Amino acid sequence: MDLKDLPANIVELPLFGELSRDDIAGVLKRCSKLFLSAGQHLMKAGELADCCYLILKGKVEIRLKQHREVKTLATLEAGHLVGEMGLFRDKPYRIADAVIVRDSQLVQLPYHYLKRLEGVAPDVAARLTRNLSEIATTRVRSLAASIAPAAASPPADDPAAPAQTQGAGAAPEAVTLVPIQIKMALARCPMFEGFDQDDLQRLGDRVQATRYPAGQPVFLAGDRADSMYVVALGRLLVVAEVDGDIQEVASLTAGNCFGELALINAEPVRSASILADTLATILRIGYDDLRDATAWRPRTRERFEANLARLAVERS
Repeated sequence: MDLKDLPANIVELPLFGELSRDDIAGVLKRCSKLFLSAGQHLMKAGELADCCYLILKGKVEIRLKQHREVKTLATLEAGHLVGEMGLFRDKPYRIADAVIVRDSQLVQLPYHYLKRLEGVAPDVAARLTRNLSEIATTRVRSLAASIAPAAASPPADDPAAPAQTQGAGAAPEAVTLVPIQIKMALARCPMFEGFDQDDLQRLGDRVQATRYPAGQPVFLAGDRADSMYVVALGRLLVVAEVDGDIQEVASLTAGNCFGELALINAEPVRSASILADTLATILRIGYDDLRDATAWRPRTRERFEANLARLAVERS
């Protein structure tokens, strides 16, 4: 593709931030241009994601079927990127439809080509990856806010909450909890039922506490699983696909855990998305740390395995 065929302001687009015209020309020279008419699908939810698209002209709507109704999540025009989220997921499937609502011209950017740039032009590939990551992060937050219902106020008794409520656009942040707060949260969790103070101390030494603002995803369905979580404060939503619809299937509050069942799955992949419904503080425990902390004596290991098996049956 010749750069002269593209808009004059292409260097100003977020995708190409800090890249020169020559760099952009190098990226696009092997990409193809598409022409689609209003009413055509650019992407469909559930399809394998293998590329993203840069809109040159026209208009595209991102639509999600939710509770048997089709909801428009975003309307994108010239300069916007579509389909970039799959580039950062272990299971790259489309989670929403993209429909052309005005005749459009687009540039197709295959994922395999973008990844191959790392060996050809590593500096350009690194800058492009950072730009794509920033765009994808913004899109994830927007999607989370669209899926989740209106956020409630944080609990009044949240000792880790700041003086002012954080908005959905804020990023998660590490927080420091005193040991007794961590132990209390772990002790309420059914995964650690029957654990004594020594067991809880070994677990507590390995957890990471993070505060998530309302609307922020902890992880998305299809992400690779490497840890479990315990809710210390606040409320989270479990969002999953049910009969083709994206639905809220459960809520989680203090003492609940999530993410532990991937420990017994042959393929450790998240089966649902978890979103903060209110300002929430959660404890993360990596699977390796979890195994180490529960294997130090036979009684603890047996109790842990029994609890895991019980939870697996209850949630099946």
